[in-house]
Amino acid sequence: MRFATDDKFARPEHGFYMGAYVKAHALSDEQDALDLYALVRGRHYDGDAYTTSTAFEPLLDLLPFNKGERLAGWMVFDVPARHGQLVLDNLDGDKVAAWTY
Repeated sequence: MRFATDDKFARPEHGFYMGAYVKAHALSDEQDALDLYALVRGRHYDGDAYTTSTAFEPLLDLLPFNKGERLAGWMVFDVPARHGQLVLDNLDGDKVAAWTY
């Protein structure tokens, strides 16, 4: 995890950009869903695949990828604090992993 309060183009609406460097490996074809979000003080903050923050490069490219392919990059969240959880849900909406930061 890494934090930034601004960059050349924008300031975070909630106070901090939190970047999580993510690596993913497709176990089947046409994988295009990665439900990863920040949970801060009980509130859910989605990752923004469209953030143009220069503080986190390369950004995670969430295009569909196929069995055996890997992707890696920064997923950026606009959060109000430097402490919380990064949560991964499966496609049914069940929590499968959480990391405290």
